[in-house]
Amino acid sequence: MADTILWGTGIEDVAEGVGPGQLRDMSRVCGPDVESPLHWRPACLVSEGPRSRCWVSGKGENLPVFVTGPCASSMKLAWCFHRKNLLPEWVSVLAESQWAGKGQLGRQWHSPAGNIYGTMRLPSSALLEEDCLPLLVGYALVTALGAKGVTVKLKWPNDLVMGNKKVGGILIEEKGGVRMVGVGINLTSSPPEEKLRSDNALAAACLKDVGHGDLSPLPLWRHLVTTIRDILNTVTASDLPALMARLHSHLAFAGDKVRVEDYANPPYEAKILGLSSNGGLKLLTRSGTTVVRSASIYPIVCLT
Repeated sequence: MADTILWGTGIEDVAEGVGPGQLRDMSRVCGPDVESPLHWRPACLVSEGPRSRCWVSGKGENLPVFVTGPCASSMKLAWCFHRKNLLPEWVSVLAESQWAGKGQLGRQWHSPAGNIYGTMRLPSSALLEEDCLPLLVGYALVTALGAKGVTVKLKWPNDLVMGNKKVGGILIEEKGGVRMVGVGINLTSSPPEEKLRSDNALAAACLKDVGHGDLSPLPLWRHLVTTIRDILNTVTASDLPALMARLHSHLAFAGDKVRVEDYANPPYEAKILGLSSNGGLKLLTRSGTTVVRSASIYPIVCLT
């Protein structure tokens, strides 16, 4: 399979059909270093038949990426590709923009062109780390971005933050033993305040506004996918406690007081102590130390 597949066939209510000129000119996605149009060659995906509209480049030396125009979400499109047997393990989808992007708990994700909206299929072995998977992916993203000079922290369990502002998020879905991980990162724009889901939500920011305007979605996405693969391929169950301990230094708001909404009790305040060996969040409450496995946290300093 080629390194890059420009996919323009389209699927009703899922993705727009686009032509080669539109796809090849998507500099906001591919970046300035995208291969010359002379290197693109037409291709036909067998499962799509004669209506297939694709152009490919590369010799399969890198993990393949489907680059698409506007779609409902890269996650939804990835599941469609999976049903067409087009998405082997580690192959991914990168969308120009999304009209129905979503984040944790189905919340809307504002998705204009210029940012990263990617979904990749994880290997079946990743199911072994199901409880810790969002944190493992988060650790990989923090590591990969750090290698590019971008310092972010992981807001438990699946948000990327700089200071007190959110710059990205992770969404994991599983169906029938197949697992997908979606990643959204604000490179050039971030949701306006009125798009945030509640008064408690972190303010949003984009990397361009903090001095990282040279990052393009496709080259960065390749780097992120490769790092996620390399880390997940080497982590074993016995490694998880040590990795959770290492992740503490990358944990946003560690040592700070936060508001906790765990869906089983009224909201309460607690201090973040760190991570448990199986990925839970250790908290110090008025009643003592506890570990939560499912909750939303909001730093007190960000509340108004």
